[in-house]
Amino acid sequence: MQKDDRAWLNIAYVAVLGLIYYVIYRFCTALGEQSGWLDKYSTSLPTIIVLASLAIAAVIVFFMRSDKEKNEYYISAIAELRKVSWPSFDDTKRMTVIVCIVVAILAVILAIFDFSWSWVLKQIIS
Repeated sequence: MQKDDRAWLNIAYVAVLGLIYYVIYRFCTALGEQSGWLDKYSTSLPTIIVLASLAIAAVIVFFMRSDKEKNEYYISAIAELRKVSWPSFDDTKRMTVIVCIVVAILAVILAIFDFSWSWVLKQIIS
């Protein structure tokens, strides 16, 4: 375990905090708009939504962080990711082009089958 692994884990927790905050904020804002509360309490409700969303997200991340066993698991996963042999940029470009070509070929084949079956079914129905 490197000292850097804990830093990456903390960065991941901050990212999770931001994601949870955003989801809860958007949910509460949509709920406030649908129920008409945002119009009725336009001065205080947005601040309450922001603070409540941030508090709920912070509590969730706090409980996630307090589980030592899961923290060790996450750190070991980060350590295993350091051992992965990642492809070079050129290999990634080459494989992406191959995948795009294969997808295009399969799309053409499916289109041919689709038009063929449409034509056959029209001939049967007519």
